Amino acid sequence: MGKLGDIQSHYETHSASSFESAFFYSHEHYVKHVRTIVESQLALESGKHRLMLDVGGGTGNFTQMLVDNNEGLTAVVVEPFLQKSPESDDQKVQFVKASAQSFATDEDVWWRQGYHQVMLKEVIHHIDPSDRINLYHGIKKDIQDTEAVSSTYPNILIVTRPRVDIDYPFWTEAKNVWIDNRPSIDTLKAELAEAGYQVSHKIERYACKIPVKQWAQMVKDRFWSMMCHFTDEQLEYGCERVLIEFEDRIDEEGFIHFEDRIVLISAHV
Repeated sequence: MGKLGDIQSHYETHSASSFESAFFYSHEHYVKHVRTIVESQLALESGKHRLMLDVGGGTGNFTQMLVDNNEGLTAVVVEPFLQKSPESDDQKVQFVKASAQSFATDEDVWWRQGYHQVMLKEVIHHIDPSDRINLYHGIKKDIQDTEAVSSTYPNILIVTRPRVDIDYPFWTEAKNVWIDNRPSIDTLKAELAEAGYQVSHKIERYACKIPVKQWAQMVKDRFWSMMCHFTDEQLEYGCERVLIEFEDRIDEEGFIHFEDRIVLISAHV
């Protein structure tokens, strides 16, 4: 029987290439769509200096795209597990092996000085609820020149997915695990408000189609960390369930259709 894993081993055993080859990071039009909405929400202004921390930024490839497309933007990728992508040699993107919990300490480190924005993309559900408010307080303490910039662009941008209202072709047990391991939009907004931020959010939608065989392989490869709650045999069975339960979403060419829903939560000091 395939063994159950945990979140840490999930990220430690996945290579950079295994993530970057998955649909959500490899489909050019989709990636450009996500980059565009994130740029808009961050209110990036070409040519004006901005230092951003990408907390839980993985390989750094997404942040590298932002830097490449926005003159004046520099970034630090803060990531406890994955090493940087071999292509990420730009001096405008630096890497630090550290976790989000580092913000809850009083440690005086170079990368926590002089930044303007913090992006938490697809990572907030991995941070324990008891640590999140401390994280937000820690970010606020070290933000550069908050009075001058807070009305211009958000100091924190959380990029995540809905807790319940998702359209992914997950079988019932997988959707239940998703719900059990993800905070709601209202919870995240309330925590940010408690930490002293003014908060807003929006949801962006994108119609996706992917070969159903590729979708099944992403499930079996545990692309989503919540899949580590299932054995190999359970994932195999789940993929069989998808073929039956979502038969009406699979077209004649073997593509399965769904809507991706991206939640963007903006917080101003």
